[in-house]
Amino acid sequence: MTDKRYQVIFEGKLIPPINQMTALRRLAALYNVKKEQLRYLFDGASYCIKSGEKRGDVMPYFVACRKIGLDVQLLIDGKAVRDEKEITAAVSEMDQVLN
Repeated sequence: MTDKRYQVIFEGKLIPPINQMTALRRLAALYNVKKEQLRYLFDGASYCIKSGEKRGDVMPYFVACRKIGLDVQLLIDGKAVRDEKEITAAVSEMDQVLN
């Protein structure tokens, strides 16, 4: 049995109506760093925000990024999860765990 590898990937895209300055401010607050330290994340390249061998390792990051307006992708073994129902279910599941 092979362990799955989970990744949260950000390519600089935002969830409307969030603008870049708002997203940058929220992300800086989330990670408790200066905005300038995160500005490079919006250059259009792919960045791995978090990776792990367990879904529970990455889902808090996925959910937090989505909530602040980042259009992040969830990858499982290098393949993007594109099914919106699966993403919504994962976010709802993590919300229940966190609340």
